[in-house]
Amino acid sequence: MKSWQSKINRLIFLLLVVAAGCNERSYSDYYDKPLSEWESYLSAISDHQQIELKNTVLLVLKSSECSPALAELSWWNSFTKDQKRIEVKLIIIEKYATTAKVLLEQENIFIPSYRDFAAVILDKDLLPSTPMKVYFDQQGEIENIKPIGAHSNEMEFIN
Repeated sequence: MKSWQSKINRLIFLLLVVAAGCNERSYSDYYDKPLSEWESYLSAISDHQQIELKNTVLLVLKSSECSPALAELSWWNSFTKDQKRIEVKLIIIEKYATTAKVLLEQENIFIPSYRDFAAVILDKDLLPSTPMKVYFDQQGEIENIKPIGAHSNEMEFIN
């Protein structure tokens, strides 16, 4: 009898541990990155331009990403044509400018883009990996972070 009860108690404990680890805001460490770190990073990769991130979706990917990520990139490209409420910007992690340019031309992407030739975004630990999307709200706070191409509803991502 005690061994049966012990097994049930262990199962309940295991379920509680799993439930405690499952939360809606995965990547929680990255939500706390201050806007100043993002602005400093963007200034460094954009020849010291002042880039506004308030009410912006920032798409970050390598030039060698898989087709689901490229399909979502195409969705965001169309999204920018139809509305002006939210800005969309793209960071391509790619050593060679020509390769980044070919990717944009081949995929017919006109989203404002910046090239991170040394993967500085990952070195600065602003994101855990690529491809990722980050939504900055009207105050410049990170509202949402998700992988690009992970079969999510993009409109829910920004609402």
